[in-house]
Amino acid sequence: EDLFSAHVEPLVPFVLSGGYATVLAYGQTGSGKTYTVSACSRLAISSLFAANNSSCDISVQAIEIYGKNKVNDLFDGSNSKVLIAENIAGSSTFAKATTKLVTTADDMLAEVEHAWSQRITRGTEKNPQSSRSHALIRISCQSKRDKNATPGVLQLVD
Repeated sequence: EDLFSAHVEPLVPFVLSGGYATVLAYGQTGSGKTYTVSACSRLAISSLFAANNSSCDISVQAIEIYGKNKVNDLFDGSNSKVLIAENIAGSSTFAKATTKLVTTADDMLAEVEHAWSQRITRGTEKNPQSSRSHALIRISCQSKRDKNATPGVLQLVD
């Protein structure tokens, strides 16, 4: 909670006003990256919905990057391939990734928990169930008043 309060929570108003932010965890196997990003994701989602006041439509995408060039949609049970591309504004996009529009924090939390459960894992010397991939949760906040405004984005990466 201290890490969230100091480093992630201040990003919430920035994202709701159209900002683009990424929270990234890295470190050695077994150091708690997945645990930390999962906790920060839950707190960020709750915080975003509490601060939103229904001024934005909020959607989520979840992808997994595995190996050198495998990018999977974590919302699609068939592990369909996602293409990472750059749009005209210079931001990355996930072509062919499922986008879920959600209206409550509880709905988004359920979607994200489901996405995390779809990740590729295996045992390692240090951990009986270790993530073997990188996961990216992308939360987009599109202004309801100005549909042409650039959406705010919060990406959480494990």
